[in-house]
Amino acid sequence: MPKDTPRTAADTPDHAPRRRPGPVALSLLVLSIICMVAGIALPLILTSADPLPTTIQSPTTTTGPASPYATGLLPTDPSSTPRDSQPIPEEPDSSVLSPAIFQMGFGFFIGFAIAFALRTFIKISLVAMGLFALALFGLEYIGLLSVQWGAIADRYDSFSAWLSAQTESFSAFITGQIPSAATAIAGFAVGFSRKA
Repeated sequence: MPKDTPRTAADTPDHAPRRRPGPVALSLLVLSIICMVAGIALPLILTSADPLPTTIQSPTTTTGPASPYATGLLPTDPSSTPRDSQPIPEEPDSSVLSPAIFQMGFGFFIGFAIAFALRTFIKISLVAMGLFALALFGLEYIGLLSVQWGAIADRYDSFSAWLSAQTESFSAFITGQIPSAATAIAGFAVGFSRKA
């Protein structure tokens, strides 16, 4: 093959294309990672060595007797209490925002990872069960094996009851342990969907 000839698909070995998350799923994953990093970094960024004062001192406070020549809109009666300070309105506390931002990103990421792994496990399990059933049917067809379908049906019923109980306990565990169940469910939906 000359060097000037471009390679075609027929010249390359056949490889199954790897499935990668779609652009929406990838951008949501990146957003969840950014939320996790922001949730961790927010308290580190907002804390400073010199905390802001909690009150503002009034520049016109007097400690001596009131002058008869004092001017202003406020009374200067010494018996009245002076307004020496005013409280500063509080800014949102980073200790409240930071965990919430982290939990949203973490919940989505965990939901996506669980769904992606579960989808892969289901695909591999279905292929393995199909090959097993095909081998079972083939061995029974040629007469090397006698299958008791009633016993298999009984085992299947007990297995499905056990699996449903385990699924309920797993879902209760996940909703109790993942801080933000709503974003985890959204991540699960994106991770389990075929085209996202």
